[in-house]
Formats: sequence, structure tokens, C-alpha cells
Amino acid sequence: MKYLESINLVQFFLYEREHVRIDEITGIFGPNGSGKSSFLDAVQIAMFGANSRLMALNAQADENKTTRSIRTYCLGQYGDTPEDRVRPHSNTYITLVWRDSETHKPVSMGVCIYASKDREQHDVLGRYLLPDVELTLGDHLETVDGKEKPREWNAFKQQLLQRSKVSGEECVFQEAERYIRACLLELRGSGGTPSYEAFVRAFRFALRMRFDKTVDEIVRNDVLEARPTNIKKFKDVTDSFRRLAELVAHVEQKIIDGSAVENAFDNAAKASRKAATWKTLGLDVVLTQANQAHDDAQEAMEDARTAFEGAPYSAFSASSVIGLAGIPKMVMTIENQTTFHSEAKRRHDEKILLIYTAGMPTPAWRSMYVRLLGGLPPSVPVYHWGDIDEGGFRIASILAQDARSAGHTLQPWMMHPDDVPEDRRVKARPHTLERIRRFASAAGWGTLGEEIAKAGFTAEQEGLSIVGLAQPQ
Repeated sequence: MKYLESINLVQFFLYEREHVRIDEITGIFGPNGSGKSSFLDAVQIAMFGANSRLMALNAQADENKTTRSIRTYCLGQYGDTPEDRVRPHSNTYITLVWRDSETHKPVSMGVCIYASKDREQHDVLGRYLLPDVELTLGDHLETVDGKEKPREWNAFKQQLLQRSKVSGEECVFQEAERYIRACLLELRGSGGTPSYEAFVRAFRFALRMRFDKTVDEIVRNDVLEARPTNIKKFKDVTDSFRRLAELVAHVEQKIIDGSAVENAFDNAAKASRKAATWKTLGLDVVLTQANQAHDDAQEAMEDARTAFEGAPYSAFSASSVIGLAGIPKMVMTIENQTTFHSEAKRRHDEKILLIYTAGMPTPAWRSMYVRLLGGLPPSVPVYHWGDIDEGGFRIASILAQDARSAGHTLQPWMMHPDDVPEDRRVKARPHTLERIRRFASAAGWGTLGEEIAKAGFTAEQEGLSIVGLAQPQ
């Protein structure tokens, strides 16, 4: 078996040069927008040979649409404006190093991509696969005039061709599909020739798998339609249909047996009447069971509708929400899922609108948010409750911009330093505090940003205890 041992990144997203070791269990932690998903996207870019048609970048986002692309990753795009990028041009390398668990021989594979701020599309300069060769981070770099920079592709390619002479295999590929098939063949186990189509389907499905919900929620919300189902009732109805099918088969067999007996009678008329009697009995049983199954299905439907209408909150796709039927006394967006569930249950009998942002809001979510606020009077207060950290205030700055476009002013909720207990405070670096202050100013919360910078710490939303109603800052 071959396992992924390390990842080498050169000029990819926020990383100028990075070597990442992969153990049997590896976790990547960080606030929203810090680049956690970029490592997974780097792996799929290398696995799919930078074929944009096959990839699902940022697949764990709450919406299917994403603004991320191979070009924005190469240029290190971290904001919404063209100026929010790390570099104007890039010569990006993504290399995966695998190791055979039995022979301990390495396999290196990856891609080289060029991107520029002056061009809308990226260029894949080459795809490479080297059995028995372990490419290091230094192999991708060179020093010119005392400065380290990415090695030019032609020079890197010549280096690959020289080292590949050991194995005698083709190592550079122009077509993505040939590259993927060659990689699968090299990484295969003992099960025979791998399937290209099956690999692509399985990899894309795995990228979209989430583990932040129960199995029941995944099936009900992601696989089936977004309407609660009474599983017990559904199972009972299914069992009823199964018993009905068995009973029908039993009755049909009885009819066949009855027909055989009737053939023994000398009187054709009497045999005919008996056959009709058997058939009538069978149809009567079928009708009775069908009526019972219909009644059970109707009852299950009513129970599901009652359960749906009694829930303290509901989930809808952002594009399906067009407005509100009434006017709430306030609107509050909440960044954290645990806090949203708690507040929804605690305040379900109040006439307020709570909206879960699911971290960084997507374009579809923001359009829904503007539609909702645009239909409310300016007198309805609008609040946001998020993490007291860089990611939380970045989200707040985006929501404040959308609120202003809809004629409202966004206010902070439970985001003042005084709201955070001593044991929940995490000391922050000056660079982090400066970015918090910048995002707070963009949200129109300049004073709050200064107070947080002065306090010198960050805090996660989950750590705040809720007692009564918090006052807006």
C-alpha cells in the first residue's frame, strides 16, 4: 500500500514555500479564511492534474458555488478586490510524495502552473510523475542574486528528465487524463488495473462529505428532500407493503391450488364458480391491505408535517428565500452553529429572526440577506454575533456592507471585550489585533475595534455564557 507522506507547495495561496509532513492522522486547524481548505484543494489539484473540469474547489463550503479557482490560489487571492492578493505573478509547484509501506520506495507526482494578474486564465506548464524519486522542497527552488525563487519550469523539467532515467518511465505529461491514469497505475494496489472514471467519481464524492451532522441529518437534508421524515412510520409503511406483497403471492398460490382442485370436478359450472370465489377472496384481501397501507401512509405524512411545523427553526437554500411574511422586532445573524442552535431553542417564542451564516457567507447567502433586509423598515434593528477574532470581524465587515446597501446599520452583539470571561481569553499577536481593528472599522465599529486592540485578546463564540438578553455595543 502507498500512503501520502508529504506535500511541497511553492507560491500557492498564502504560502511562498511550504513543506507539510503527513502522518497517519493529521489535523489542520485555524480560523475562517486562514487557508485550511487550501491544503485539501492543493491535493486535488495535483491528483487531477490541474484539470478544472474535474475539480470541486472549496467543496466543504455551505454553497455549491465558490469564487476560488486555480488562478486565485496561485496569485494568493485572499480578499474580494484585485488588490487583495499576495503576488502579481506566480510560478506555482504542487508536489505530492507517496511512500510504499512494504518496500519504502517513494513516488513523486505534481503540477507546475503559471498565473498572472494580467491574464484571466492560468497555464499548466507541466504534469510530472517520478517513481522511485523523492522530490524535496529545495528541488523546486533556486537562488538568484542572493534571493530564493521558484525554479523555472524548463530547468525543473530537465532535472526531472535526468532523474527519471533511473526508472526509464515517461515522467512529463501534457494531457491531464494520461497523467491521472499513469498516477493511478503507479499508486494501485494488488487489485488489478484501476478505473479512471470510478476514481474521479469517488474522489469528488469524498470531497463533499461532511461530518458535522448526524447520519439522520445527512440523509434527510443532503440526500433526500429537505422535509423531515418520520423514520419509524416510514419503516412501518415499508413493512406493510412487504407483507402485502407476500400476502398477494400467498393468495395467488391459493388461487392456483384452488384451480387445480376445481379441474377435478366433473361439473364445469361448479368449478367455474369456485374459481371466481377464490379470485374474489384474493382481490378482497388485496383491496383491504391496500386501503390499510394508504391509511398508514397518510398518517405518516401528517406526522411528518406536524413535526416540521413544530420545529423551532428550519433550513432552506439561500436561493429559495425571497422575503418575509411579517416584520420581526429584530434581526440577528450568528456565525457559530452551536450558538445558533442554542439561541434558536432559547428564544423560539420571541418575534425575532435568527439567521445562521455558516462561517464566511457565500454570494448566494449574501443576496438572500440583502433581499430580507430590503423588505424591512429601517426601524428594525439588525445585529451580528460572531467570534471575537480576525475571521469573525471579517465576516462582520461583509455583513455590514450588505446591510448598508439594504438601508440598515449593522450592530455588534456580545462582541465587546467586557463580555468575555477571563478564562476564555486568548492572547493575540499585534498583527492579528491590527487586522481585527481594520475589519471593525470597515464594519463601522471603529470604537469597538480600538477597545479589542487595547484588550489584546481574541475569543471563540462558543465560550460565552448567555444570561438574559445581552445589550448591543
